[in-house]
Amino acid sequence: MKVAVVGSSPHQINLGKYLPKGVEVLLTDDTPSGMESHVRAFSKEKHLKFVVFKADPEKNPKYPELCRNNLIVENADAVLIFYDGENHDTFYFEDKCLQLGKKYDFINLVPNKMYKREPG
Repeated sequence: MKVAVVGSSPHQINLGKYLPKGVEVLLTDDTPSGMESHVRAFSKEKHLKFVVFKADPEKNPKYPELCRNNLIVENADAVLIFYDGENHDTFYFEDKCLQLGKKYDFINLVPNKMYKREPG
């Protein structure tokens, strides 16, 4: 099973707590404030395959990050979306999962901050 891990987090996260059984590959993005370092370390520790999707401004000059995010969800069997109370890309990932019928978990890392979408 391929599981995408997305969102941004200043927190150290125990990914094992959230991952479903049968994970063979972890997918993530290359956003500097994102989950890449957490996912990379966990993958190495657990001997899992690790794939980073990079935004490609040459291939998609208008919306490189959006195209990258689409590819992540399209290639995943399930998605873990970590919300830090700030990053609104997490809502896009949730919408894309719903649109494609992908299984996902939305994890709010800041319980005292409401999970709230901005209008529009």
